[in-house]
Amino acid sequence: MATIAQPRTGSAPLRSLLAGAWHRHREDVFAPESATTVDTVTVGSLALAVLYAALAPLHLLLLEGVPRVTMTLLATTSGVLCAALWWQVRRLDRARQAGTVNAFLLAMCAVPLVNSLTHMGLTGQLEQTTVLMLSVVGVAAVNPHRAQVVPLLTAATATWGVLVWATSPEPASQTMHYAIQLGLALGLGVGIALIRDRVAARLAGARGALSTQLADAVRLSEAVERSEHRFRSVFEDSPVGIGLSDEHGHFVEVNDALCALLGRPAGDLLGRSAANFTHPEDLAIQAGAGAMIEAATDGVARLEKRYIRPDGEVRWVWLTLRHVPGPQQETYTLAHVQDVTARKADEVQLRQSREAMAATAAIASASQHNADARPVALDALRSLSRSRSTMLFEPVGDGTLAITATCGDESMLGTTVDLNEPAVTTRVFANARGTFIPGAQSDPSVNQRLLHLTSAGSVMWEPVVAEGEVLAVMVVIWDESETLVTEVERQAVTMVAAELASALMAEDMRTQLEEATVTDPLTGLLNRRGWEQQVAVLRAHSQRSRQPFTVALVDLDHFKRFNDTHGHNRGDDALAHFAARAQESLRGVDAIARWGGEEFAIALRDTDADQAAAVLDRLRVTAPGELTCSIGYCEVPAGGSADDGLVAADRALYAAKGDGRDRIHRADAPARRAAGAS
Repeated sequence: MATIAQPRTGSAPLRSLLAGAWHRHREDVFAPESATTVDTVTVGSLALAVLYAALAPLHLLLLEGVPRVTMTLLATTSGVLCAALWWQVRRLDRARQAGTVNAFLLAMCAVPLVNSLTHMGLTGQLEQTTVLMLSVVGVAAVNPHRAQVVPLLTAATATWGVLVWATSPEPASQTMHYAIQLGLALGLGVGIALIRDRVAARLAGARGALSTQLADAVRLSEAVERSEHRFRSVFEDSPVGIGLSDEHGHFVEVNDALCALLGRPAGDLLGRSAANFTHPEDLAIQAGAGAMIEAATDGVARLEKRYIRPDGEVRWVWLTLRHVPGPQQETYTLAHVQDVTARKADEVQLRQSREAMAATAAIASASQHNADARPVALDALRSLSRSRSTMLFEPVGDGTLAITATCGDESMLGTTVDLNEPAVTTRVFANARGTFIPGAQSDPSVNQRLLHLTSAGSVMWEPVVAEGEVLAVMVVIWDESETLVTEVERQAVTMVAAELASALMAEDMRTQLEEATVTDPLTGLLNRRGWEQQVAVLRAHSQRSRQPFTVALVDLDHFKRFNDTHGHNRGDDALAHFAARAQESLRGVDAIARWGGEEFAIALRDTDADQAAAVLDRLRVTAPGELTCSIGYCEVPAGGSADDGLVAADRALYAAKGDGRDRIHRADAPARRAAGAS
C-alpha cells in the first residue's frame, strides 16, 4: 500500500529506458551482421579515405613514369571511393539495406588489395608484399562474410603469385621469404576470422539472452504500469475518501473523494495533519487513533468523528484506519473515510422523533393522572430543543399574559406581558403563528424586558392551540445567537404544543366538572373540593372566634376483606350507611367528606380535643354490621392549618390501627403556621 506515496509517474523513466533499449536491441537482433558491417564500413572507409588522400601526393613525389601517374590516380580514386562509401553508409537504414552495406564492405576490402597488387605489378617491388599482407590480415579481421573474404583473399594470393612469376624477382630466397610471410598472414587472418566467429557466436548467444531478459523486463514494466494504473484508478475514482499519512500524521496522498468531503483542494491537504480539519470536540479521538490501531486485534481501528469544512459545515465520517509500511519502512497510516453525515442526521431525527413521542406520552400520562402537565411539557421541550430554558405564557385576566411555568429559569415565574404591548409574544398569541428569531438581541420586536432577564441569544415562540383557540404560548430560549433549528426539532415543538393543548383542555374540563359538583355521588358527602371550601369557611370562623377546631380521619377496618367476602355492592351499601349515620351524629356546622375509598375526613367546629373525643367515640360505634372503624384526630388551634391537622390526624389513625383498631387516637396539636395557610 505504501506505493501510493510514490510519484504518480514514478515508473515512467524506467519504462522509457527499457523501451529504448528494447527498440535498439530489436534492431541489432533483427540485423546483427548488418549493424556490425555498417559500423565497419563507416570507420574503415573513413580511415582508408584519409590514408589514400595522404598516399596520392606521396606517389606523385616518390614514383616516376607510368607507376607515378597510375598509382597517383589509383590512390586518388580510392580515396574518393572510400569517402563516398563513408558518406553513403551513414544515410542507409542499417536494418533494411543490408545488401547494399555488404556491397560497400566488399568494395572497401577490395581497395587496399587492389592498390597493393597494382603497386607491386607496376614497380616490380616485392616489398609491396608487406602491404599486401597487412591488407590480407585487415580484410580477414574486419569482414565477417566468408563469401566475400575467401574469394578476395584467394584472388589476391593468386594475383600475387602471377605477379611474382611474371617478374621473376631475384634472389629466389627473397621470394620464398615473402611467400612464407604471405602464408603466415593468410593463416593469421584465418585465425583472426575463427576467433571473431567464435566471439560473434558467443555475442549472439548473449544477445539472445539479453533479448529475452529485455523482453521480460519490458513485459514486467508494462505489467507494473498496468497494475499501477489500475490501482491509481481505484484510488482516484473511489467514491470513498482515501488518505495516506506519514509517520508524523501528515497527508502524503489524498484522492478526489476526500478532497470533496473536506471541501479543500489536494494542495491544502498534502503536508498537513487531519487534526487541522477535525472538530475541536473530536481532537482527543484523533490523537488516540494510533493507539486504537495498535490495540485492535485485526490491526484496523474503526471510529466516528467530525470534520469541519471551510464554510463551517460539519461532516460526520466513519473512519477505518490501519498502519502500512512507507517507502523507507516507516509507519504510515492508510485511512478510508466514508461520509455518514446523512446517516447521522437520520439517527438524530429518529432519536428526536422518539423523544418527541415519549414527551407527548409523558404529557398525556400526566393529564390522565390529574397531574399538572405544564412542567412535564416544558421539561420535554427543553430536552428536545437542547435549549437553555423554556417557559409558558398563559392569559391571567386583565389583558395580560403571565409566565405560569418554567424549566431552567425559575426566576422568570410570574413575569407578565401586556396584551396591548407590540411584542412577539403577544403577536403569536393573537395570530396563532409560531416565530423563530436567531438573533434576538438585535431584533426590536422582542420584548426588551424578556431579553434583559434571560440574556437570550435565539428565541422560538410556539402557540398552544386547541379548537382554534390559543390557550398559551410556549417560549424556547437558547444562548447562541446563531442557533440552527432543524425541521425535526420544529415538528417536535409542534407536537409538544399540540399535546399540551390537549392536556390544558382536559384540565379545564376537569376544573369545570369539579366546580359543578362538590359531593361524592356514592355517599352524598362532600368530595375534596367541597371539603376544602367548607374547611376554609370553618377556619375563617376559628380565626374570628379565637376558638380551636378539631379534624379527624376515619377509616373502616378491614374493608377490603369485607368487599372480597360480601362483594362490592355490599361494600358500597356499607359506605353509604356509615355516611348517613355519621351525618346524623354531627352538627350542621361540622363538615364531613369522603376522603377516598373507605376513608372519611371530619372537621368539628369550635371543638377542642376533649370535646371531640366524645363525639368521635359515638361515631365509632355507628359502623354498620360486622364492620368497625379506627379514628385519628387532632385539635387545631385558632388560626392553625387544617392541612397540618390532617397530617397529624393521619399519624394518629395509623397509631389507632396499630393498637388493635376499633378505637380512637389523639394526636398532638400541630404548630401554628403563618396566617394565610389553608
